[in-house]
Amino acid sequence: GTLLCAIGCQVVFSQNIHSIHFTVYSAMYCETLEDAKMLTLESNYATSLSSYCLDWYRQLPENKLEYILQSCTDSFEHKASFAKTGFSDELQTSRKSNKLTISQLELSDAAVYYCAFRATVMETSHSLVQ
Repeated sequence: GTLLCAIGCQVVFSQNIHSIHFTVYSAMYCETLEDAKMLTLESNYATSLSSYCLDWYRQLPENKLEYILQSCTDSFEHKASFAKTGFSDELQTSRKSNKLTISQLELSDAAVYYCAFRATVMETSHSLVQ
């Protein structure tokens, strides 16, 4: 079968920045394409904020950074057009965890995957009456 490399789940970078735990995943193993049905990557974070979003990106071999999808605590979700099928995520706020699942893996999915935390700002407006 076709050899599928550069898809796996090895932490290559992990750091706490402003109480936010960032984790980057990269390739760990090679396997035949017939065996690689699905891949799940998990990113954990720590925050005291109640309103935030988590974005998934991937860096392709040609170093192009590509947006995949976004999930927010207010249930807002958005996906890039290529990710509408075959990509899903599960934001578990109680566990401070976000899982990205890629089903129907293809060779084109070989990349370094990034999960980015982003605080959301609630906008309020006030009128002054004199």
